[in-house]
Amino acid sequence: MDNKTHFIEIYEPYDYSGQNPLPVEALGMVQGPGKTEYYLLRTELHLNNFTQPVCQLIVNPRYQGDKVTKLIESQTTVGISCLKSGILIKAGDSVSYADISYWGVGKISPAN
Repeated sequence: MDNKTHFIEIYEPYDYSGQNPLPVEALGMVQGPGKTEYYLLRTELHLNNFTQPVCQLIVNPRYQGDKVTKLIESQTTVGISCLKSGILIKAGDSVSYADISYWGVGKISPAN
């Protein structure tokens, strides 16, 4: 990945009080549960609702029919999950339900 950056505007959780939109850096694609493809992102900001800092997120299109490649280049509504504390992955890796926590919904937009 070529250090592509994005912003995620957080819609849910409703009690989110951190920076919004949230700046993130693209790390690449990963394989998720059920052979779902996710976009792996990195953030350096602490997200509320978690006891420890979250540094990696995975997102996928929220609406059926949207392809994960769409969110790389255009504004797309996404489901947002966080990797659990102590779990770090890289592009091309796979994650299981045990590795992630569903967190909310937002809209991803390219920053560059």
